Amino acid sequence: MSELSVLELYRVPSKDLGTFGVLLQEYPICNTLERPWRDNLKGVSSIPAGLYICNRVAATNKIPYEHFLLSGVPGRDGIAIHKGNTIEDIEGCILVGVSFGNIAGVPAVLQSGIAYDLLMGKLKGINAFRLAIKDAA
Repeated sequence: MSELSVLELYRVPSKDLGTFGVLLQEYPICNTLERPWRDNLKGVSSIPAGLYICNRVAATNKIPYEHFLLSGVPGRDGIAIHKGNTIEDIEGCILVGVSFGNIAGVPAVLQSGIAYDLLMGKLKGINAFRLAIKDAA
């Protein structure tokens, strides 16, 4: 079996308005947004820094397009990488965007659909990868 590709997510310190980061594999692919850190509470917190396996899954009722689910998050499941703009669009998942900005005064990742297409293009033919999430010191 071949070694899984590794993507890295570098996050700046979490604030009440969200946890922002950059997803890369040798070079930046896109920006990210998660909920603020709330002690890993399901549905309201970003996930802990660590190494996770991400598996490609088919569309679901909740996310109606192919996406990746993280496995191995302590005490959590159903954490996906998907489209969206603000923390109101997630319950503990990771959003992707081309840039950071504001929507109606709320911090956001922008052009999420474009970023998602770029990410999925980068991962074309890949059914699983390792995601190393690292917090800034």
